[in-house]
Amino acid sequence: IENLFPEYVIYKEDDSYLLKSSGNSISDISNKGDLTDEFYKALTKANLSFEKNLACRFISSLQTKPFVILTGVSGSGKTKLAESFARWISEDPEQYCIVPVGADWTSREPLLGYPDALNPEQYVKDSFGIINLIRNANGNKEKPYFLILDEMNMSHVERYFADFLSAMESSDRKIPLYDKDEKRELPPEVELTKNIFIIGTVNIDETTYMFSPKVLDRASVIDFRVKAEEIERFLGSPEEPDLGILKHKGCSMSMDFIRTANNKDLISIELDDSIIEFFKILEEEGAEFGYRTAYEMSRFLKICQQNTGDSMTKDE
Repeated sequence: IENLFPEYVIYKEDDSYLLKSSGNSISDISNKGDLTDEFYKALTKANLSFEKNLACRFISSLQTKPFVILTGVSGSGKTKLAESFARWISEDPEQYCIVPVGADWTSREPLLGYPDALNPEQYVKDSFGIINLIRNANGNKEKPYFLILDEMNMSHVERYFADFLSAMESSDRKIPLYDKDEKRELPPEVELTKNIFIIGTVNIDETTYMFSPKVLDRASVIDFRVKAEEIERFLGSPEEPDLGILKHKGCSMSMDFIRTANNKDLISIELDDSIIEFFKILEEEGAEFGYRTAYEMSRFLKICQQNTGDSMTKDE
């Protein structure tokens, strides 16, 4: 941890790390409620209007499963929220990559590149830097990395994203790039390590495609709704968002963010009865869910409670 925060004096109390920088008071980066609180404050300073519960749901969803889809009306702030969090919690711009999905994507090449057929030693990387992002994440597992796919359903997701979907479910989480018998400048495979978080934004209209159950099963979906009072508040004082002031402000909390995401023991027994009751209702219609869904519902509540200092109840 001293290598991660060289500008701070490090203190250790039980399982919590305390940081103290010159001129600042000590802050406990393991205080679970701080993550949502501090991010929400940063959003407000950046002239971004989101409900605090939405910020909590977004962060908790990423920690529950590292693939989140943000859907809702155009202009409701989906991309801004994703970019804001990546900027806020990353200490280096190379930790996030924003990719506008093209309507002509029919293969994985825009995301993962391809082996050069004319030069047996070369591998043509993608133009967005995704391969570099994944490889950097492989070598820095204590830091979070974010792949943001803007307007993810402009093309059929399964056509260009199938390798990522398969890696999410495989035990080794490897994505092959080319035949292992070949020798090229890049290794023959990359690993979708657990410090890589994928966020997709979605607009639903006549120019886009719907998601298959396979995609939705692997993602947490957050539906953005804008309320009348939020529009009224915005029109009363419209200001241009300033994402620049978010830069690196939450990077001291990145270790805690990853630690929670990787802690698979975080589950809540409060939901047990509700989950079973819900299961029985769906079972009657032949639409019951599996073990993974039950586990993720329980885990999501526990992480939400942790990120709000245990103030959230199952009813919320």
